[in-house]
Amino acid sequence: MMKHWILLLGFAFFSLSSTYAQSLEDAVRFSRLSNLATARTIASGGALGPMGVDFGAFGNNPAGLARLRYSEALISFGATYLNTKAGYAESNFTQNQDKVTPTINGFALSFANPGRRSKWLSRNFSIGLSRNASFNRELNLVDNTSGSITDRFLDLANGLQPVDLDPFEAGLAFDVLAIDTLPGTNDVYFSDLEGVPSVTKDIVVKNSGSINELQIAFGGNYNNKLLIGAGIGFSFIDYKSERTHFEEDVDASIDFFQDLTFQDKLESVGAGVNVKLGLIYMINNEIFISVAGQSPTWYLLTDTYETNLEYAFDEGFDNEVYFDEIAPNEFEYNFTSPWKLSGGVGTIINNNGFVSLEVEYLDYTQAKYDLTTNSSNTVNTADTDAVNADIENILQTAINIKLGGEYRFGDMRLRGGFQTTKSPFLDFDEGRTSISAGFGYRLNKFFVDLGAVYSIQDELYFPYTIPFDFNAYSQPVIENKLTNINLVLTLGTKF
Repeated sequence: MMKHWILLLGFAFFSLSSTYAQSLEDAVRFSRLSNLATARTIASGGALGPMGVDFGAFGNNPAGLARLRYSEALISFGATYLNTKAGYAESNFTQNQDKVTPTINGFALSFANPGRRSKWLSRNFSIGLSRNASFNRELNLVDNTSGSITDRFLDLANGLQPVDLDPFEAGLAFDVLAIDTLPGTNDVYFSDLEGVPSVTKDIVVKNSGSINELQIAFGGNYNNKLLIGAGIGFSFIDYKSERTHFEEDVDASIDFFQDLTFQDKLESVGAGVNVKLGLIYMINNEIFISVAGQSPTWYLLTDTYETNLEYAFDEGFDNEVYFDEIAPNEFEYNFTSPWKLSGGVGTIINNNGFVSLEVEYLDYTQAKYDLTTNSSNTVNTADTDAVNADIENILQTAINIKLGGEYRFGDMRLRGGFQTTKSPFLDFDEGRTSISAGFGYRLNKFFVDLGAVYSIQDELYFPYTIPFDFNAYSQPVIENKLTNINLVLTLGTKF
């Protein structure tokens, strides 16, 4: 199963030979979201869809806005702690990396407009910004393992003449003599590390950025029975990744080779729009049933990608160092995230609290790229078909479950929740389990909420992939165990 999974991913992560940046990995990154807008929402397991009552719930089910009885303004601050325990699958050695990032998670203005002499008891409006994803993380792993990144360069180059090599990787490797043609040939290549059992590698990955969404929503309460809502979301992506792959002959056991450093930088920025619809039916004053849906988010994105490679070797009488780089290259394209459906039920307990359950359906196979935004040439069309086929074959549908509650003790509110999200991948479990807790305090027209969520998740990471001749080279796999703690503080006032 592991070999089957790695083989599929090897093809998937190189399916776009001309644009380099758009991949299956990005499709998951931009589709797997978490609402971090308010402390009340995260403390309650994100399960406030049936209950409404909080700005953090409006982005999932805008019908909850109809329950708002007072206008309010709020702002949320956060801090994210991420521990990454990483190790190569072939090794027993692991290394820990910690990352703490302060954030602004959201702010909102919500206006309550009570109806007069009508069965429409409220017509409310809300506008605010919600943080829906955070990409801040770091990975640093040093170990002596089999294979070399020059294996990838060879795999990309073999069968092609030097003039036809892609400039970002194999072309760079050829220019700095990390790979070269065998004497008497012009499309068969070798490297100094070919056949070497193992080499010391130092992998450094630094990711940053977020997805933030400007949400505009309307909600109406019809006769205290049916709450309906509609909204529009303007989503903004800002993602940066810097990777450094360093290899070194520590004990001088490899002929000619000393060390190499390959670096690549990717920046993805853009914006998209989606539509949200929802309703909540009040069976009585204590039991609520909710249904909500969100359209795909239609994005227009621009990727900027650049690489450089330094190669040092010893000819026996002198040390040589070669360096080459590719200037930043921009590529514009469209990406469509999957649509989402959710349903839930909530009940009020003794007028002092509530318990809420929400189930969310998300089909990752419906994510789609269109790489023909600026050009419909055959290469871009083929790349579009290839990456979309990878999405359909490797990803799956997910059913996510959220459970949460709140109980009131005078002016205090105690909250807790649980959430499980299914892995986007068909053949590997990258599911996420979260538990949460928090409290709130109400004082006249002011309120303060604090929430925390603790999550764990397993993950596979590929420092590089062997896309074609899988059996000829060793494919490195890093197994990550992610432990994440999100803290959110929300301050607000009613008016």
